[in-house]
Amino acid sequence: MSRQTVIPSAPPDEFTFASFEPGGSRALVESVEAIAEGRRPGTVLYLWGKGGVGKTHLLHACCAAAGALGRPFRYLNCDGLPDARDADVLPAAREPGCLVCLDDLRPPEHDGALELEWLSLYEEVRQAAGNLVVAASGPPGEIGLRTPDLVSRLSAGGVFHLATLDDAGKRRVLLKRARERGFDMPEPVIEYIMRHHARDTGSLFSLLDRIDSASLSQHRRITIPFLRELLSGQG
Repeated sequence: MSRQTVIPSAPPDEFTFASFEPGGSRALVESVEAIAEGRRPGTVLYLWGKGGVGKTHLLHACCAAAGALGRPFRYLNCDGLPDARDADVLPAAREPGCLVCLDDLRPPEHDGALELEWLSLYEEVRQAAGNLVVAASGPPGEIGLRTPDLVSRLSAGGVFHLATLDDAGKRRVLLKRARERGFDMPEPVIEYIMRHHARDTGSLFSLLDRIDSASLSQHRRITIPFLRELLSGQG
């Protein structure tokens, strides 16, 4: 059986709409917020983009906002498209107004019939005036799904591309996340990071974790010499 993660309880605290840097995807974020708030019953939203652009962040933020309003929700991270019956998602989808978020949607590795389960989930959610928010690496017709009706349904709603942040957006999100952790990142430090470190968001966020941990354990201010030591493996 493929691995699966089903979260009916509180999403991680750091994944909120306020902490998300939309870049050029503001319209998408507004649509996800409207769904979370229950302003678009029966709506299905499909968002796609490269790894590290914030798809998981948005889905968790959607669940957090829905939960704060008392809406039932389910978050499911798909790895090899697990069986929805085992994940208890279909019964939950029958609950009026339920929000279901499917992260990292991909074709099943061994059992093509599982796609029919997701087609049923789609229908159950819509019939219950709930919402389905799906995230994947590509558009519905380009991720290898073998069930035409499923591709058609997923393509019929709002399909949004979540673009990679430009360097200005990455600077903003680094500053924002640092402040959320309770420390400041001076502009020269951010510029040093952008010049001397990998600039994909996953690598930047991992570096932020290292900076936070090292600065606390060593009781040091975040400066370029400190960062230079950290990046060279001396810190």
